[in-house]
Amino acid sequence: MSALLSVHALRKRFGRHRAIDDVSFDVAAGEIVALVGESGSGKSTLARLLCGLERADSGAVLVGGAPLARAGTRVQMVFQDPFASLNPVHTVEHHLARPLARCLRHPTAPQLRAEVARLLGDVGLDPVLAARHPHALSGGQRQRVGIARALAADPEVILADEPTSMLDVSTRLGVLTLLRKLADERQLAIVFITHDLPSAAAIADRVLVLYAGRVVESGGTSDLLRTPAHPYTRLLLSSAPRGERLEPASASPAPATDRDPSPSAGCAFAARCPHAGPRCRTTIPIESALAPDRHVRCHLYEEGASRHAALS
Repeated sequence: MSALLSVHALRKRFGRHRAIDDVSFDVAAGEIVALVGESGSGKSTLARLLCGLERADSGAVLVGGAPLARAGTRVQMVFQDPFASLNPVHTVEHHLARPLARCLRHPTAPQLRAEVARLLGDVGLDPVLAARHPHALSGGQRQRVGIARALAADPEVILADEPTSMLDVSTRLGVLTLLRKLADERQLAIVFITHDLPSAAAIADRVLVLYAGRVVESGGTSDLLRTPAHPYTRLLLSSAPRGERLEPASASPAPATDRDPSPSAGCAFAARCPHAGPRCRTTIPIESALAPDRHVRCHLYEEGASRHAALS
């Protein structure tokens, strides 16, 4: 399966802080890849790099094999806050008609209205909502408008940055189901950014676990969540709210005290890891393959995948 979005050795610093450090992954058409991690892990910075809102210090982002700078409208963003991402002064129709007008060749007013209605239908909204202003919509409706606005540019890649974090539980599933449907029916490549592992489990084909700007574990969603390898992934799973926990906690990481989130040497998670040894504090782990599509950055696995059994 050829990659629609390819990320190669991406790096970004803000002063002395390494926000993104040597991140590489691919996303194929029709695939949803979830980037998961707690606040400060680098997820939103990575999203901004992938859509060109930030410029990487090194590395490359390719869309269909071409540099991101030549991608035009092929990459679109769905922002986290549906209450802030829509201008309250303008109607829903205005928000959708503007990107549509750029993509269509000299559209007439009736054509634009018809396209707006079609887009609203595609995201599960009644076309009559086109005449409303954002304040007259619920949070879930606003986020669907944000998704429709992204679709208006006829993209191939969608970056969804915590699209359900501002929504109540009753509306999250509808938005997640919509993203899965769009990936399947339109063959979009979707990067789903979240701190919520149950949400990733609901729709993602693969999961990348990000900590301190590095991908510490990656693999197929069901496999990774069923048998997490990296101690940080285990921490995330054990921290899921009661009733949503996917796996019982198997380790209790030490409290994060005075830790540097981007140390100059060693594993960034060493200060919190119950398995950390002297090498973890001096040497950055390399990526080890547990299976053809399963990788982890942890010294515990560098001598072979058999070490995995010791932590299971």
